[in-house]
Amino acid sequence: MIKDMFEFGEWLYENNKDNIWKDSVKNDDFVLPIIFENNEFKLGDLSKIEDYNFKYFKKSIYHDDFLFINDQKVTIANQNGLMGLTPFFVKLDHKFLSKTDLKKFDLNKKCSSQLDEPKCDKFKENKLKFENKIKSTKKSNENNKQFNYYLKFICQNNGNDFLHYLPESKIMDFKTFFKQYSEEDIKNRINKYHAFLADNVKEIINKVLKFKQTNDYKNGNFYLVCIFSNNFDLINDLFITYTKFFKSVNNKTKDYEDGICSICGSKTITYPSLGNYSIKLPAYSFNYLADVKNTRLRICKECNFFIRSAEYKLKNILSNNMIIIPKLKSTEKYDEFLKIANLEDNSFKKINNFLNVNNKNFNYDLLIYTINNNLIYIQRYIENYRAFLVKFDNIQLYNNTTLNYLFGEKYFKQDIEKSFIKNTFDLEAVFKDLFVDIKDNQVKHPNLYHFYQIYINSKDILSNFDSKTTAIFTKYMHDIFNFIYEVNFDSLSKNMINEFVLNSLIKFQRNTALKYYNCHILKRLNYYFMFKKEFLEDDMLQDDNIFKLKKIFKKYHKKDDKKKIDEEDVKNLIKIINEDKSLKYYLLGQFISLIDNSKSNQGKKGETFSNFATNVNRNNLHKFFTTEILQKNVLYINQMNKKGKFIFKIIEDDLNSIFNENNDFSFEDYLLLLFTGYYTKNILSSSYGYVEDAKGE
Repeated sequence: MIKDMFEFGEWLYENNKDNIWKDSVKNDDFVLPIIFENNEFKLGDLSKIEDYNFKYFKKSIYHDDFLFINDQKVTIANQNGLMGLTPFFVKLDHKFLSKTDLKKFDLNKKCSSQLDEPKCDKFKENKLKFENKIKSTKKSNENNKQFNYYLKFICQNNGNDFLHYLPESKIMDFKTFFKQYSEEDIKNRINKYHAFLADNVKEIINKVLKFKQTNDYKNGNFYLVCIFSNNFDLINDLFITYTKFFKSVNNKTKDYEDGICSICGSKTITYPSLGNYSIKLPAYSFNYLADVKNTRLRICKECNFFIRSAEYKLKNILSNNMIIIPKLKSTEKYDEFLKIANLEDNSFKKINNFLNVNNKNFNYDLLIYTINNNLIYIQRYIENYRAFLVKFDNIQLYNNTTLNYLFGEKYFKQDIEKSFIKNTFDLEAVFKDLFVDIKDNQVKHPNLYHFYQIYINSKDILSNFDSKTTAIFTKYMHDIFNFIYEVNFDSLSKNMINEFVLNSLIKFQRNTALKYYNCHILKRLNYYFMFKKEFLEDDMLQDDNIFKLKKIFKKYHKKDDKKKIDEEDVKNLIKIINEDKSLKYYLLGQFISLIDNSKSNQGKKGETFSNFATNVNRNNLHKFFTTEILQKNVLYINQMNKKGKFIFKIIEDDLNSIFNENNDFSFEDYLLLLFTGYYTKNILSSSYGYVEDAKGE
């Protein structure tokens, strides 16, 4: 990863595309220009940056972009002075008064009588602080501190040593610069400039305050800019380059001169300024003295900058706390990568394009990270990320109103989100649908859109959900991520899917007052069998066997109620059930549905299944079924049609083995099969197979 970032960062710098610190200055910020003409400085008028015609030297970095950062660990100016990367582009502290207060303030008086005295005192205090910053900056540079302090490094050996750190395309321009301007020349101009600021500080303050009282000002930062309009503007490039390569984020940890850079082999290694290196714990984050195999990262200042530059660029390509790292596998360069990176697309579309368009020239690593106290914490790292390249051709959950994985069951609630599953990312909505909370007849889903968010804001995802759902989610959330983002099919297990689905079905079973609650259950059963068939290679409750049962049972309906089930059909039914034990529990679900339908037809509550499913546990399953289903419903069983009594006879003859199929079935298996039988079309019903009901069968 580090080597890949180094290569990318080096290419960015050599091609003037690193753009580090570019985005801090906005077009709707404001600039107070100072023009250098006839060897003198002149104060201009405030203007919005996008409206001002900047006449920088063409080869200067500021000819194209303004670079700035608010981090005082990076800027050269100290906390008591004007903040900036270069003496000629600094930020003005303009918070003397709010715009509302300024409307009451008369600049020609010492203090307005209309302004509250405490606010007036605060204004004078802030105004004095600003004046002191100007004077402090002037004094520091006159004493060879701040910017003038760093000049001795920049101009050492007539600048020849520093040329190594400049892009090749600009070296000739800087050779000319160092021949034309000595270190003393540059110091004198910096000192003269800051003397001019100190002499004109009151006028600068008045310009800022008056401008803030106009309609042109709404919000934004103010910057003090000095433009020379000749090659002296390159001084900005020199200070910025110095800051990029040499400014340390941890001044207390000195460079180790005997250390060898792990990347380029140069001598003298520095404390890394990558976002995921804690500046508070250098002894832990960076071991200077131990052998290479015991150190965490040994890099020189130059490699450090290239890596940091790549990090900055890559962090701004994708949103939502993701970084994708390109890894060259050919002689191609990064232009095609940046073309896609610069498109105004969402993060996942960009990732998809990277993999589909550029996979011949690149491999990719994917990082998911969080930021705390300006430090990056890498939560997940996926090497050779290829998830979007894995396509599914034939996973279709729905066909119009038909549930494709639930034996052709009809689905009449029009809330189908996604019919085709084309890749693992299409399953994010399915997984999300399996974690619900229901309160006041409202279905609540997890507070996440993509499952990588479990590493970003996991505390808020299941806020106020019940403890069981939260426990199941926490237990399996990493497996879901591995399945979706790493396309690791082994991360899915039968127990995992069983727990998800059953827990959600029980939720809806406990909330039967919810409109279309039965549709919610059918949809999740369709998910269940999709996972079993497509990813778990589970042949439980095969479609062919269900259709064999349907073919036999549809012969026996209310039109000829006295007709007995043919002996050959009985043999075939028993054979089919014995070959696929899951059919027994599917038919038990249908059997219970007959009981509840009979109760409802007689004006009673059909809650036999609901009471059973929501109260049974793995320790009392057989006993609870015997008492709650069989013993308490003898009347309704005796009233059943021939198909229902046939199922009862199977139960009666095989009662000891009910819910005791050795190790082939789990508690969740049994209940999910009962749910499936109960909520799908009841083939034991007297109306099933009747000509009016046979349409579409």
